[in-house]
Amino acid sequence: MLRSIVIAAALAAAAVTVAQAQTPWTEAGQAFSVTLPKGWGKLDKMSGSPTVLEYAGGNANEECVFYRFERVETVTASPTALKKAWSTPLGGPKWLELTAKLSWAQPTSVVTDDKVDTVNGWPVQTAMISGANGPVVAAIHPRPGAEIWVFCQSYDGKDRVAQFRTTALSVTTPRDADYAAAEAAEAAKAAEAAKAAEDAAAAAQQKGKKKNK
Repeated sequence: MLRSIVIAAALAAAAVTVAQAQTPWTEAGQAFSVTLPKGWGKLDKMSGSPTVLEYAGGNANEECVFYRFERVETVTASPTALKKAWSTPLGGPKWLELTAKLSWAQPTSVVTDDKVDTVNGWPVQTAMISGANGPVVAAIHPRPGAEIWVFCQSYDGKDRVAQFRTTALSVTTPRDADYAAAEAAEAAKAAEAAKAAEDAAAAAQQKGKKKNK
């Protein structure tokens, strides 16, 4: 099962309605929040380190595992720059590279439905990956200094793709409001700089016209 997933150091449904995913849960250290399917209760902490947190939830028939990776290389990245960097789908080969050491991965795994969804303004990498026990719904949420990865799977053969996608896309972080404010401030500053450049160009053009008279 996904609960037995081991991360290598290098990695550092019959349709279910959206209304059924209605159990909010927030990580104890405020690393991220997620809305879980009804009846799941809370996520259990499977492992943790200064740079990686692992949580799992579900039951004998269904399960989702969440990883929160610390990414020091993006700590200083602006929300705008990070969103741009994650705006293109990862592609099948990259998904297979990232998940190759997970317990459900197979040499013959196939990636489908590889795309970028937008949730609350953030790009979310999503894909379906064939695994040892059936299809796995995967998602990666980037944030400055961190990434939250989600993997969900059924064990009884029941199609829960809609439910899993709802859960996987519901991830947020307590700092999202701060990121939105920073992005708005960055956009305002860029607009101000563009206006100043436009005014300077207009002034230079006007000055040139006067000289030519």
